[in-house]
Amino acid sequence: VPGHPRNIIYQERIMRLTTMKINYWIIFLIGVTVSATSSALDLNVDSPTIKAPRPGQNISAGFVKLISTKDLLIDSIESENISKIEVHTMKMEKSTNGETIMRMRKIEKPLLKANKAFILQPGADHLMFFGIQNTLSKGEKIKVTFNFLEKAQIVSKDIIFEVR
Repeated sequence: VPGHPRNIIYQERIMRLTTMKINYWIIFLIGVTVSATSSALDLNVDSPTIKAPRPGQNISAGFVKLISTKDLLIDSIESENISKIEVHTMKMEKSTNGETIMRMRKIEKPLLKANKAFILQPGADHLMFFGIQNTLSKGEKIKVTFNFLEKAQIVSKDIIFEVR
């Protein structure tokens, strides 16, 4: 019977349950949106290049300028057909015979500071590519994946480098 009190109570319960389900979905979607926004990587990339390796060599250097809106720690860098990629610095040091020489050293925990340029360039901090397994030709494009640590979460960014 349509107007019977039991039917009215039943319809009210169904409406409350439906409203609760909709509210839960709205809360869930807002949470997913906020989570995706907080882990989004706002990174400005300028002039990513790899030096063409010398004939017979399987190492080379790379250069790029990165600017992030957040502090980001570089956890790792990888690329297909390249065994290892590291961020290096160059420092002037005294050798055992007293001469001043320039030495390259790996930067253990490279950090991009928020809104400050992280510049990797010739004669200064730069990328080192070790174990290049294929010949790199000038003009070729290479995908390099930077894995950043942000708030205990890995966030990756693919950057296309040009061989020069």
